[in-house]
Amino acid sequence: MEKVRLQEGHLARYSTIMASQIEQKGLRKNYMKEKLTIRESFHLGKGWHLMVFAILAMLVTNAGVNDGLNIALPAIAEGSGLDYELCLSMGTVAGFVGVAMMLVIAKFRDRFGGRKVSAALFLIFGAAFYFLFLRATNIVMYALAQCIMVSCGQGCFYLCTGPMQSDWFPKKRGVVNGISTIGANIGTAVLAPLMTFLLGLADYRTSLAAFAVSAALLAVYGYVTLRDNPIDCPSLSLSC
Repeated sequence: MEKVRLQEGHLARYSTIMASQIEQKGLRKNYMKEKLTIRESFHLGKGWHLMVFAILAMLVTNAGVNDGLNIALPAIAEGSGLDYELCLSMGTVAGFVGVAMMLVIAKFRDRFGGRKVSAALFLIFGAAFYFLFLRATNIVMYALAQCIMVSCGQGCFYLCTGPMQSDWFPKKRGVVNGISTIGANIGTAVLAPLMTFLLGLADYRTSLAAFAVSAALLAVYGYVTLRDNPIDCPSLSLSC
C-alpha cells in the first residue's frame, strides 16, 4: 500500500508538471500569433541578461583573437622575442582547429546545456589568455593559446548563446540577434584605444591581464544569471 501511495504521488507530480508545460506551450503559441510593436520588441525582461552576456562575450574574446590582436601581438612579439609574422599566421591554424572543436563543444552543449558550457568556456578562455597568450615564450605556447581562445569564443557565441536566444525569443530573433552581435562593433571601436591605454600603464603581461579577469567574471555572471530555457525562470512572463 505504501508503495502504491508513493507511485500515485509521483504520478500526480508528473501530471502537474506536464499540465504546466502544456499550458506554457499553449500560451507561447498564442503569443507567437500576436503582432509586436517596435517598442514591445525591446521588452526582453530577464532575457537582457543573455543580451548583456552575448555583447560582453564578443567584446572580451575579440581582445585575443580579432581587433585586440592588432594591438596586443606587437607587444607580445617584442616582449617574448617571437616572430611577428609567424605568430600572425597562427590565426589560420586556430581557425581550422576552431572548426573541429565546434563539433566537440556542440556535444558538450547538448549534454550540459548552454549556460554551464558558456561559463566553462570563458573560464578556459581566461586561463589561456593569462597563462599562454600573455606569457608565451615560444610559438607552440602562442599557437595553443590562439586555438583555445578561438574555439572558446566561437563555441560560446554560436553554439551556446545563439540557441538560447532562439528558445528565449522565438518571435524576436531579429531584434535579439541584432543586439547580441553589436559586441563585435563595440570591440572594433573600443578595444584599440583601450588596449593602447592599458599598455601605456604597465607591462603587457600585467596590463592586459584585465581581459583574463573579465573573462572569469563573465563566466560567473553567465552561470548565475543565464538559464537555458525561459521555463526555468518561474517569474518570467511571456511578454519577454
